[in-house]
Amino acid sequence: MKAQIFKGEEIPDDMLSMTRPQYLANFKNPCWFEKSAPGDKGANTTLDGVHVRLRCLPYFHLIGVDKSGTTDLWSRLAQHPDVARPQTIAGKETHWWSWRRFGFDLWTRSKPKLHFDWYLQTFDLPAVKILNTMKSLNNTQYHHVITGEGSPTYFWDFSGWELIPQNTGATAETALVTPHCLRHLTPDVKLLLMLRHPVERLYSEYLFLDRFKSEHNVSAKLFHLQVQQSVAMLELCARSQSTYHLPAKQNSPHDYPDKGIRLMVSMYSVWLEQWLKVFPRHQMLIIRNEDYSKNISHHLQTIMDFLGLASLPPSDLDKISAQDRAFVRNSQDKAVGDMLPETRKLLTNFYRKYNEQLATMLSDKRFLWQEGGQ
Repeated sequence: MKAQIFKGEEIPDDMLSMTRPQYLANFKNPCWFEKSAPGDKGANTTLDGVHVRLRCLPYFHLIGVDKSGTTDLWSRLAQHPDVARPQTIAGKETHWWSWRRFGFDLWTRSKPKLHFDWYLQTFDLPAVKILNTMKSLNNTQYHHVITGEGSPTYFWDFSGWELIPQNTGATAETALVTPHCLRHLTPDVKLLLMLRHPVERLYSEYLFLDRFKSEHNVSAKLFHLQVQQSVAMLELCARSQSTYHLPAKQNSPHDYPDKGIRLMVSMYSVWLEQWLKVFPRHQMLIIRNEDYSKNISHHLQTIMDFLGLASLPPSDLDKISAQDRAFVRNSQDKAVGDMLPETRKLLTNFYRKYNEQLATMLSDKRFLWQEGGQ
């Protein structure tokens, strides 16, 4: 199926036609000055007698993946004094590149489209912190404070591709998607990716998404039935369409038999392939949730090194690492119990080829998730 924009339909901001801002060379974070009026809100200052406002975009993105510990990682990383949180959901995520600019939300595609100005404003508070750093250094040194965001839908939800103007006449396989848009605007951006055992991730998400439903009805048996439906649907479609086309278009998160069963999110190799077509591997740090959970301090240090952040004193790093996890299964989720053995077997078989592809892509057998059932 080819992309089509119907006459009179509102389209998102044309990000791929936007001229990239001229980022300031003495700032680590991608920032620029634009003219402003006296009294404007935000990061305002005067340069050579002209009122200007500092605007910023993320230096890094924690792009995913859902229910893999991204909130926990973000809550710890954001405690670094040189990381400025955006003014958004939990100081972490906007979902703008995957959802908001297209008018999508968790369960619907009929929300108002939010424009780039809305997205840019979420980084106004970090811009103030970055500007204050500049002033404290008298603009004579390198300004090292950075900002970022952590929207886990960026990694896998490309289902708005048809609304991108450049995709008129394109197919899902040839379309320009989120990685292309991000690189067009911020080519040097750093990307963090946290992955979790695909089967465990799916069940955790099934329980989590129930919290957002008006009627609560979850059970291990119902999960099994819905998994059977979703697997059957994907396998039927796969007879006539490519692996990538299936989750990218026909089976968007809004089209599943039950919106809480998002098989495609755990098809990691399908999505990573698209990101690596656009970004060089050295701009992406990929870790497993299971490894992170066993040694949080080590992985925090690895991430800080990747982002070029100053090392924290060992006592501070230990204190941050020892904090309680941001998310744990609540009593209601625990009461549902574990998934049925037959469900685990079905899903293990379904995800096997994607895990094998991922392990090959990364030259790392840990991403087969074979050790101890992890």
